[in-house]
Amino acid sequence: MTIYSPSFPIVSFLPASTCPRALAGSTIHRIVRRVLLMGARESTLKTPVLHVTARNCFKYPFLQAMISRKAFIHPLATVERGVKIGNGTRVWQFCVILPGAVIGSDCNLCAHTLIEGNVKVGSRVTVKSGVQLWDGITLEDDVFVGPNVTFTNDIFPRSRQRPEQYANTIVHCGASIGANATILPGISIGRGAMIGAGAVVTRDVPAHAIVKGNPARITGYVDTSTKSPSK
Repeated sequence: MTIYSPSFPIVSFLPASTCPRALAGSTIHRIVRRVLLMGARESTLKTPVLHVTARNCFKYPFLQAMISRKAFIHPLATVERGVKIGNGTRVWQFCVILPGAVIGSDCNLCAHTLIEGNVKVGSRVTVKSGVQLWDGITLEDDVFVGPNVTFTNDIFPRSRQRPEQYANTIVHCGASIGANATILPGISIGRGAMIGAGAVVTRDVPAHAIVKGNPARITGYVDTSTKSPSK
């Protein structure tokens, strides 16, 4: 795992078996110096590097403030400083979480996910592999996001041209999004809604609605007696 901080921008978490014993009990400054002496060329090292093991990482206060002791962070995940992660959350390999992101308790973030800084994830949320959560996206409690779901946050994207404010997309409590679905910017997906695999969601989805297709249309409702609208 890699965490960035102003004083030590690159902090790498290594398995205890691969971390040299000389690093384990040293102070931060001595660790950095030893790393440089062990072969890293100072001329090619743009920022100081701090190596610590997952076993003793919580001895450093600036790490304690960000991540719950009860959270699991895979050694190959990248979590930057300023991220808040709750108890019991699991972050798997090759996840990237940028500064400012807030992640609740008991979440499961599968491999190869990206979470930008202005993102809020509630508790008991599952995000499967290949999902990117861009700025402005909120997932409330108990949301399921299937593999390779595509979120967007810019209605009129242009290269190297950022809008003043990204569109806000919210997925309400208990909603599920099937694999490979595409969610356009500024969409609200209602509580308990079900988005079918491969659907392209272009408008708000009511609570408990089942939608599928391109563009996604309501085909039924979950746990209600409401009939689907006539075609």
